[in-house]
Amino acid sequence: MKRMVTYSALLMLLLSACSMQRAESADALSVTEDADEAAEVKSGFTASAAAIDGFIDQTRHGRNLSEMTVGLFVSSLLGQLGSQDTALSAHLHQGGRFIDGYLSEIFQYHPKDEIAHILSLPQPGNLLVRQIAAAALECLLHIPDSKTVQAEQATDREALATSFADLKRQLGLLISSLP
Repeated sequence: MKRMVTYSALLMLLLSACSMQRAESADALSVTEDADEAAEVKSGFTASAAAIDGFIDQTRHGRNLSEMTVGLFVSSLLGQLGSQDTALSAHLHQGGRFIDGYLSEIFQYHPKDEIAHILSLPQPGNLLVRQIAAAALECLLHIPDSKTVQAEQATDREALATSFADLKRQLGLLISSLP
């Protein structure tokens, strides 16, 4: 019996030592036991980063991205991020709503407050995941309106490209922290 307790204690020590190596960047990411699932999560975030490259390119070449395009992308990314942070997911899905409901019913009317709220969600949670969610929401604040003058559209496109670049940088940090 004593040998089993010692073995269990050593196993727990080994597991906690291994998990502490990534504690800074992946503090509260959901533990993914299945290698295929971990690869799928990483692949999803990598695909999102690639999509951001396309958005930045289009925006910098003078194309206005639509509210629908940016909104669908952000909605999808928030879903991915929510799967890695239970408090973020609970906030986005509060009252049983879907993420698009959160965006149209809550975020649309109080965007700055919602960004601040996501960054201040209670622990446990992953600050990097929440920062990425906030950066994704920030992109929604800079979608150019084709009905405004060209100079204003150009300013909005540049702000959107800058927001996307920040989002991609933070997403890269998350990707590099994943197994």
